[in-house]
Amino acid sequence: MVSGFISTLFISLAFSYEIVQAAPVSTRIDGMPVFAQERNLSCEYSAARAAAARWGVKISEWEFISSIPYNANPHLGFRGNIDDHWGGTISYGIYAEPIAKFLATKGLQTKLLWDGVEQLKQEVALGRPVVIWVPGGMGWGQPFDGSADGVTFQLMPLEHAVTLYGYDENGVYVADPGFGTYDYYNWATFKRSWAYLGNMAMSVYPAGSAVVSDEKPGIAPQFYHYWLRNRDLGFTGLPIAPPYTEGTKTYQYFERVRLEYDNSQPQNQPIGRGLLGREVTEPRHQEAAFQPMNAWEILTMGSVEIQHYFPLTGFSIDPDFAGYWQNQGGLSLFGYPISRPLVEGGFKVQYFERARLELHTEFTPPVIMKGLLGREKLEMATRPLVVMERLQSIYP
Repeated sequence: MVSGFISTLFISLAFSYEIVQAAPVSTRIDGMPVFAQERNLSCEYSAARAAAARWGVKISEWEFISSIPYNANPHLGFRGNIDDHWGGTISYGIYAEPIAKFLATKGLQTKLLWDGVEQLKQEVALGRPVVIWVPGGMGWGQPFDGSADGVTFQLMPLEHAVTLYGYDENGVYVADPGFGTYDYYNWATFKRSWAYLGNMAMSVYPAGSAVVSDEKPGIAPQFYHYWLRNRDLGFTGLPIAPPYTEGTKTYQYFERVRLEYDNSQPQNQPIGRGLLGREVTEPRHQEAAFQPMNAWEILTMGSVEIQHYFPLTGFSIDPDFAGYWQNQGGLSLFGYPISRPLVEGGFKVQYFERARLELHTEFTPPVIMKGLLGREKLEMATRPLVVMERLQSIYP
């Protein structure tokens, strides 16, 4: 099912992408709207409203308020009383993900950004306004950890949202809903303020817009909190393809993993990881390294191998990987072993249901890494397509 979707995805991109030059040194979106927020804590809705209006889509603040749920976790809904005093963290505001989901019902596409200033510039150069989360007035922030229903997230006194619509060599142009003004800030001030909440940002543009040849994918709303919280490049890697939905589930490929989320389940569910180890090695099941251990091998195993032997798959975790597997997440992150240890590309490796662990002895001491199974799975799915060479420029 997933492989079939990828082929469809890449074929459709081949006929819809456009080529764009690198982001210019300076650019501004002409005629960018700005709206003064109507409620004490409605800055995020007003900033998103302005971004939508840039594309001729009129949405009132009340539509945001009445359509988006309330939730103590601002990644899931509006936290607190929207008419309370600004600046605190009990009555607070809302983050990008619920707004992105709502805008999708209005014929708008959003991209939740992850790659800092360069991706921000790219989006604005494409004419897409970007809602960003900063302290009010681009001031100083003091983020701290809050929690709700066992989920931890960041809060920041004086949190505010504005719409960035331009930049030049010296700074950025923003439409500020605080008083409905157009403001300008130098790069140093902007970068400091934007960093407090992890460079949270959301570009807005019409659904069905053409993909640009060097356009970086965004992160699905279902995975954005996880990304902002962890940025665990060693476990996920960078996003390498846009998110997509099949049935009730949302998927997205990262360099090392495919993240999965069942939209029919509670919002605070653990994020799933696809069985990429099984999928990538499916054509190799006849190789000796993928044959389960026989009775004699099981009887002659050492103590460490016995401790990490799994009858369900018939393999034992190699001693070089056993401690890492156990300490870094075990079954929930990696799944069961599905191969013997073997040598690939000059490295000792072992495959698991969701990952490939690699022993890199070129470092002192040796380092264990997760293989780039996300990239390999995409390459397997798209290798027959004539368009692959062109699309590699989109997802390098």
